[in-house]
Amino acid sequence: MAELATIEASIKTVSPSWGKKFVKRSEGLKLVKPRLVEPERSLGCRKSVIEKWFVDIEDLFKMEHLHPSMIANFDETMVQPQTKSTVKVVGRSTSGAVVLCAEPDLPHITLGVTIFANGKFCKHLLIYPQKYVPQEVRGANALEYIDYTLAGQDSGWITTAIFAEHCRKTIIPAFLDNRARLEELGVPNAPGILIVDGHSSRLNSKLLDELAELNISCPVLPSHASHVLQPLDLKVFGVFKATLSKGDSSLRKLTLPERRAALLAKVRKSLHIALDVTTVQASFRASGLFPFNPSIPLMHPCVLLREDNTPSIIDQSGKGNGGRYLMSGKIITDLAEREAIRLVEEKTAQRKRAKLAENSTPLVVDVQITTDSDDHIVTPPRKRRGRPPMKRNLQALAASLPEA
Repeated sequence: MAELATIEASIKTVSPSWGKKFVKRSEGLKLVKPRLVEPERSLGCRKSVIEKWFVDIEDLFKMEHLHPSMIANFDETMVQPQTKSTVKVVGRSTSGAVVLCAEPDLPHITLGVTIFANGKFCKHLLIYPQKYVPQEVRGANALEYIDYTLAGQDSGWITTAIFAEHCRKTIIPAFLDNRARLEELGVPNAPGILIVDGHSSRLNSKLLDELAELNISCPVLPSHASHVLQPLDLKVFGVFKATLSKGDSSLRKLTLPERRAALLAKVRKSLHIALDVTTVQASFRASGLFPFNPSIPLMHPCVLLREDNTPSIIDQSGKGNGGRYLMSGKIITDLAEREAIRLVEEKTAQRKRAKLAENSTPLVVDVQITTDSDDHIVTPPRKRRGRPPMKRNLQALAASLPEA
């Protein structure tokens, strides 16, 4: 122990400048900014889970006539500018921090994007946190957003209904168009794969029935592993948000409608840069999904840091979930999974009907009915509410006065 204490005492802390000089004179080293990962993602991204998922989906990616134009990934991201103050003020040297009243930020917008493994993409989804979409994307300005599906929702988040409508109007037609082009090239009945994360909006048995009937499979990514396996998270959204964050301070000088219009213009420009063919193809390549290569995500730093003997906080057993359907890592277009989802939907509908019936129970009032000798109902006299008329008050007052 004394020897160990002597060694620790002899160790000196290096200065930042020494570290920079060491990296500069060493080949193959560089200073990088670490990316923070939530504990759930760190513990959920286990090697055994990822290996099992690739085994489960291997048959899908080895189907006959599978083409990169029939492999898609859909995900949504939040768009909200973070306006930082660039103003400097003069204050006393003895005073503390100077506080300025911040202008209200724009409400967030949900952006949904669908990319294909051949580097293409289809119409995007914009969800506004209001019932109706704003004027900036309606009327004369609608042509500028012809590549977008617009939706309004009170919270601004995606719902089961919005996702189903977007699939039916945008994603499924894109699959069918790509399949028709392949048939012209001599590739008959090419199967499709739509990769999604485990958001509850994906659970719609009727939509999944339609996808299965059209030979489009829908595998779900394992929980808390999208930063390793999802193509959009690996490249496209990173480039998009990095481009979008530039020049946010310029929005502070505009009115609210002008800021909203400027933000939408920046979204279009940033997304155009992020959806470059090379970037989209690199996203699928980094995920190991196309070309199909499970060894690539298994070499991700977040996976290498996790040992299989580390206790997992992710419940993969399906127990203790309160009757909910756990879709993590499953192919939800399989018949057994669709039946399980349908059963959960029926139970949820029953609970809603029971709650509605409970809240709509009529109020029962105990009323006493009086009848006369001929069994005719006698209506009790109505009690007059409020003050009596002024004329009766004067008559009563005059009667009570003594005679002169």
